[in-house]
Amino acid sequence: MPVFAQTVGFSHGNSIQLSTYGGYAYVQCAGNIPRTIPCYASDAEPGFTDVLTTSAPIDADSVTLVATHEGGKQATKNNVTFKNGASDKINLLITSLFQRPLLDIGQNKVDYTFKKGATTVLTGSIQVEVGLKALHCPSLTLFEAGPACLNENDILLCNDYFNRVNGCQ
Repeated sequence: MPVFAQTVGFSHGNSIQLSTYGGYAYVQCAGNIPRTIPCYASDAEPGFTDVLTTSAPIDADSVTLVATHEGGKQATKNNVTFKNGASDKINLLITSLFQRPLLDIGQNKVDYTFKKGATTVLTGSIQVEVGLKALHCPSLTLFEAGPACLNENDILLCNDYFNRVNGCQ
């Protein structure tokens, strides 16, 4: 039986840069009282999700991931479908009402267990680093008369704000 080294990792690499943006838009809508809205956004390079891959084919149909953050907090993704050398997309950094991310800011040790049915076929761990860059955008006054003002749609107003401050650059 040949022996080979199996490399496991995320398809876009095991390093992620998370950028957060924040600032205030002073909004003056025609006929309304001026107001201040906080605007926040984030971006991740290479992305908020990724797939786990192996360097050589393995006979597995699922993978379970347990990430331990440097602070001791753990997160688990159980029985993620694995086929043709890659897992289904895995949520690495999205936090919402219905989703919890696998990773956190800083160093993360990710233990993996590949299985075929109930049989374990490969185990190991990888290190994944998540860096953080927090940017504070300049305040900006928006004079609006469009649908964002009529509906007091803060999301549209913040999109306009981030476009005008060129993504805080």
